Amino acid sequence: MSISNQVINNFNQAVKHFEDQRFEESLALLHKVLNTNAHWAHAWHFQGVVCSHAGKLTEALPGLSKAIDMDSKNAKYWHYRGLVYWGLADYRQALADFQKTLELESKNAYYWSSLGETFEKLHYLDEAIFAYRNACQLADAKYGYFLQWATALTNSGRVFEVKEVLWAVCRKWPENYVGYWNLSLNELLLGHYAEGWSLYNRRMEAPGLVDRQPQLRLAFGSNKPLWDGQVDLFQKTIFVYCEQGYGDNIQFLRYVPELKKIGAKVILGVPDTVIPLVWNMSVDAILIAGEPIPSFDYHCPIVSTIRGFVKAVSDIKGTPYITVPPEKTKKWEAKFNKHHRRLRVGLVWQGREKQPEQPELDTLHQQRNVGFELFAGLKIPEVDFFSLQLGMNGPESLNLEEQRARFWPQSNFYDWTSDIEDFADTAALITQLDLVIAVDTSVVHLAGSLGVPVWMLNRFNTCWRWLLHQVETPWYDAMTIYHQPSSGDWRSVMAEVAKDLKTFYLHYRQGTPCPKVLPGAVNLLQQRAQVYLVRANQNKARGWHHDALALYDLALDIDPNLSAAWNNKGNTLTDLKKYAEAIDCHTKNIQMDPKNPSSYANRSACWIATGRWQEALQDNLKAVELEPYFCDAWSNIGISLQGLGRMDDALAYFELATRLKPANSPDEHISNTLWNRAVALLTKENYTLGWQEHEWRWYLPKSIEARKLWSPDKHWLGQTSLAGKTLVVYAEQGLGDSIMFLRYVPYLKQLGATKVWLLIQKPLIELVNQFSGTDGVYEYPTLPSNLKFDFQCALLSLPLALTQYVPHIPSLVPYLKTPEKYKKKWKLKKQSLAKLRIGLVWEGGSASEANVHRNIPFEPFMQCFHGLPLEFHSLQKGQPAEGMAETHQLRHHWQLHHHQLGCMADTAALIETLDLIVSVDTSVAHLAGALNKPVWLLNRFDTCWRWLSESRTSLWYPSMEIFRQPSAGDWLPVLESVRARLQELAVKKPDAPFMTGA
Repeated sequence: MSISNQVINNFNQAVKHFEDQRFEESLALLHKVLNTNAHWAHAWHFQGVVCSHAGKLTEALPGLSKAIDMDSKNAKYWHYRGLVYWGLADYRQALADFQKTLELESKNAYYWSSLGETFEKLHYLDEAIFAYRNACQLADAKYGYFLQWATALTNSGRVFEVKEVLWAVCRKWPENYVGYWNLSLNELLLGHYAEGWSLYNRRMEAPGLVDRQPQLRLAFGSNKPLWDGQVDLFQKTIFVYCEQGYGDNIQFLRYVPELKKIGAKVILGVPDTVIPLVWNMSVDAILIAGEPIPSFDYHCPIVSTIRGFVKAVSDIKGTPYITVPPEKTKKWEAKFNKHHRRLRVGLVWQGREKQPEQPELDTLHQQRNVGFELFAGLKIPEVDFFSLQLGMNGPESLNLEEQRARFWPQSNFYDWTSDIEDFADTAALITQLDLVIAVDTSVVHLAGSLGVPVWMLNRFNTCWRWLLHQVETPWYDAMTIYHQPSSGDWRSVMAEVAKDLKTFYLHYRQGTPCPKVLPGAVNLLQQRAQVYLVRANQNKARGWHHDALALYDLALDIDPNLSAAWNNKGNTLTDLKKYAEAIDCHTKNIQMDPKNPSSYANRSACWIATGRWQEALQDNLKAVELEPYFCDAWSNIGISLQGLGRMDDALAYFELATRLKPANSPDEHISNTLWNRAVALLTKENYTLGWQEHEWRWYLPKSIEARKLWSPDKHWLGQTSLAGKTLVVYAEQGLGDSIMFLRYVPYLKQLGATKVWLLIQKPLIELVNQFSGTDGVYEYPTLPSNLKFDFQCALLSLPLALTQYVPHIPSLVPYLKTPEKYKKKWKLKKQSLAKLRIGLVWEGGSASEANVHRNIPFEPFMQCFHGLPLEFHSLQKGQPAEGMAETHQLRHHWQLHHHQLGCMADTAALIETLDLIVSVDTSVAHLAGALNKPVWLLNRFDTCWRWLSESRTSLWYPSMEIFRQPSAGDWLPVLESVRARLQELAVKKPDAPFMTGA
């Protein structure tokens, strides 16, 4: 697109006007630019940017949308339009734009943060956490993104995870107080008081905090030290002052007398409305804001006085500790004496009004408030209710009289708050009541400090002081806490409170003591546990396993007997291959629910994955005892017997499982059964049926990626002639499988195929580039779009497709050749002409579940070869094996090559220089066999089907000898046998023909 100089000048001037905040002039110039260059995407986008900065959000959208239409691959365009939608409170459209942004550019932390904020606005907290985590894992992550992540975790109730995030903030930005402050609150919420209180005073670093309050200004301006609870105050003067809300001041007044008890002189600074509450408190002076402060030695915020007396939750001093001035008591007794005596309940449904100097608290205030209409559901005709509500919040709120007329027209609601002058009046009124029901405000602290029964209605993201998932609190002996079961769910809370209030009233009428904790508070926590469980299951279904685990832990923190949470947590840990932890979960579940057959089957999956075949067998036998038609358990019995080497018995159980659940509509379970039967058949050398049933692997979850290349209408299994046809053969499993089944590829050309293309894993490409019978080799899994073909076939399906044309196992070796350039690279000089050169591998690839029982622990493996007069070369690749070999005390006795081994052609060339390969069941063993190099396979007890069950030799590789475990996990006899054989070979001349002992 050609743009004239004049247009460019106009655009640049528009940019300058924008930078000078002369938005209208900028827009006028942009209008000229776009009149002559209507296809300039960047100009349309910039017009939208200018409109948005000018406050014209709606007018910004057309230009931003045109820019996207012209350049839909520009992530910035999508993101900026999302920001404008966000500003218009159209969060769903913003979400769509941010998701598109991240499709185009996923490595931008700001984009992930924007997505997280939008999810939060839509109340999708788990999704917001996912987005913030992604933001924080990127290099351009900022301080604020970590705090967003921590806040979302807190608001979602996932407080166990917050500590790790906040410590990351503190380590990365140690100069910033906010991370430490939030960390202190999280520690206190979890009851970790020693850790929490040690960090609590970091809040004093908040900008403007000291300047906002006169007494703080005087305290910190005095140059006197802040008391940390450790210094002896005997005969010292301490200035204690209030610096947070009324509730905080009331809560911590209990520790002022404790200061006197340790010999301190106390100057107490409190708001004037609180002074009547401390009328008889033993202090040396009481001051209000603005009064001069006498000389003092130390100062301390009233909340921080706890550091001198409380190290753990159990140290908290109980209640009551406040008394009402006598004149206030008489005033309110007189008022109530004129009123007939019935059950009296005080109500508070809203917190304090907004504080302009602390707008960050507005959201919390909104979250803790309950609509008056919900409180009206508590009304019982025989009970009198008294408002303790001072002030109504929100411009949309009706005044109290209007709300009463609308929701509580009955005459048993009283509002005497106009007679309240200070906190002492409120306290005196409360002492005349039988019960207070209130949201988290100063009233609950006041009622608690007086010892009056109080039911506190708590928001989902609870304040630190109420601890986590507690219906009682050590702070106030007469308090019961009713927690929201999910964020914003006040209806469930009020429904339970209404039921409990009826019970409370019945006890009052009958004159019997009422239990402190009634069922409603406990029921709400049980509901909360169920909410966590549902969210955990949703996250597990998404594949967010770590998020799911965090939520299962929260559910179990509330209800350790929640069987479903133990079960699903165990299954999630199984998905993460954390089998030991999963077994513990399933064992707990079985202890709670011993009659559930699925519990035993789920635990058996862990036993199977770790090669504990006998335990797996016992669990599945128990499962079918409880549920005789449990097809999967019968199948797992077959798998267990397979692992124990009892192939004939295994086949019988697989047959039984397929009868119970016929294979007419394959699902994961029946496909797994049939595939395992195929494995057993192949182990028994029944190749005719075995190769047929081996095709059931396509229906297994592990074949999902390979199945993307699988087209049933083009899948060739020998059903038609290849004469004149083109064929794509592709890898689908591990490197060893590909090497093993490459032997079948040359036969395709012999059957008349005109072109055969091979799609194979990247590490093998160099090795098979010139492979006989192929016309081109491409990297798996990307099939070139210009490649036209008639048929396709997976490597592991070739034996079935070629059944009528070739032997089941063509054994012509070698069938792989090392490229010349790699041979030249690895022509290494032998350290000693008198020593044989032995290549070693003790671990398989990290992706395989078989690793847990095919790998040999490093220490005994090393000791097996120590001291032998042979030359050892490590063929091992991948961590942690490489690191162990590099740092082990015997490392100098080995040649380590992992830094030089790139692709498999490198490994092949190195193998060509060696006399013998000793390896566990990995791709290296296959490679050595395909090159016809002597190889000793150290084989696990639950052998792979290809090595059969008892043979010392291999039908696949004539140069292979197999050393088998005598029992599951027992490598010692294998290593002893290998060492003895190597000692025999140690005297062999290097130039003599090498013979295996098979």
